[in-house]
Amino acid sequence: MVVKPYGLDQRLQVKAILTFDLINDLCILAVEDTGAAGIPPGRPEALRVGDPVYTIGNPKGLEGTFSKGMVTALREPDKLIQIDAPISPGSSGGPVLNSEGKLVGIATSSLIGGQNLNFATPSSFLDSLIIHSYPVEMIGALAISQLEYEHLKGPVRSYQESSAQVTRSPSGEQLVGPDIPSVKEVFNEMGQLVEIDYFKAGVPNGKTTLTFDSHGLKETITVVKQDGKREEHAIAPKDRAATTAISHRYSDSYDTTDENNVLHHRKFDSRGNTTEFGCPARSEKWVSVFDSESRETEKNAYRDGSLRFTFKFSYEEGSHGNWTKKSEYMWMANFPGLGFELSQVDRRKFEYFGN
Repeated sequence: MVVKPYGLDQRLQVKAILTFDLINDLCILAVEDTGAAGIPPGRPEALRVGDPVYTIGNPKGLEGTFSKGMVTALREPDKLIQIDAPISPGSSGGPVLNSEGKLVGIATSSLIGGQNLNFATPSSFLDSLIIHSYPVEMIGALAISQLEYEHLKGPVRSYQESSAQVTRSPSGEQLVGPDIPSVKEVFNEMGQLVEIDYFKAGVPNGKTTLTFDSHGLKETITVVKQDGKREEHAIAPKDRAATTAISHRYSDSYDTTDENNVLHHRKFDSRGNTTEFGCPARSEKWVSVFDSESRETEKNAYRDGSLRFTFKFSYEEGSHGNWTKKSEYMWMANFPGLGFELSQVDRRKFEYFGN
């Protein structure tokens, strides 16, 4: 990760992330010494509606764009500064200056569909952030919500996944069984996964709920058993960034053990898809292939180094582009004459915010 100083053909290496806030889309970078003077701090609390403001950014890659506007509202309780100075993609993170050229805010967002409805976080908010030193890769993973990590599209509130087994009648007719729910995931409006409901043979079998702190990091993980017993695990502030980021893995591999202390190996590609999953002790390995939309299109099962099964998948998309039905085909590699045969149909039922 590098930073390019304005007007210079130079790239400065980012050494670490000093602090960040996911809710306000902010971070402070530690970079090599630029030798440049900083912008003097202003007093955002002194701003009033109608005051002139100025923004600097790189909208659409147009470096060093300077815009003028004014404060159109001061939004409570988040203390956001609403401005009409144009902010386009590429301007987020740029300074918002008052008439004295002092820093009063950081451009953070625009209201899609609105005309010049743009927002800045008061620069004084940076003073409340605790300085640490985080690896760039960790904070990069945190920038992707769980919704995005799962490649879901649109304002997803929740989805429930179910499966129906396919059999054949004595006459050879395909018979699709009833849908049996397996899992339901619930998201908040920031795309954070806040609840996972589990099913066993279609019957509710407990859940996991997650809460997040004011910076958007996992704060508690609560496991609710089928009998209603609760186990709450509070995450220490110093561990929250790592715990939140660890669920997002790119171009990575790691080992885990199950409840029987059996080792399992998992490998991820650059888009966070699980491309390999195996159990070395059993000489078993699953290798998956994904399309450009990160949908699994093929899964190959190996045993003792030999291909044993191949599964192929096809999809139907809903209005937002999320798949609502997955047809699963299975072929036994040691019986090639059988070809592919429909064995299971998986469906997802979506709920969206605003519907």
